[in-house]
Amino acid sequence: MSNHIVTVKLEDDQVECKPRRLIARHKDSIEFQCEDGFPFAVHFHPRSPAEKIRFRSGRGNKVKVNIQENAIPDRYEYFIAVCDKDMNIWMDDPDIIIPPKPPGT
Repeated sequence: MSNHIVTVKLEDDQVECKPRRLIARHKDSIEFQCEDGFPFAVHFHPRSPAEKIRFRSGRGNKVKVNIQENAIPDRYEYFIAVCDKDMNIWMDDPDIIIPPKPPGT
């Protein structure tokens, strides 16, 4: 099990996620954090490899997502929406890859 970090930042009126594509395995966790401290939301669509589809944070908080043991190996699209100090909403649409489990696991 690994803990991955996805950093979210507003840069020139755009949301920048690093990494934009993350490879995570079953039972890994992903921590989303906004460098600017703005509230944000993570929404998987149309399905999620995690325990639910929607996650959100308050100002200055992080979001922790746990990849489920039974997640189907696939590419999972999601979007991140960030609300800036002027109440503007900015979005990005990175993805997560869950590879197949190694044989015998």
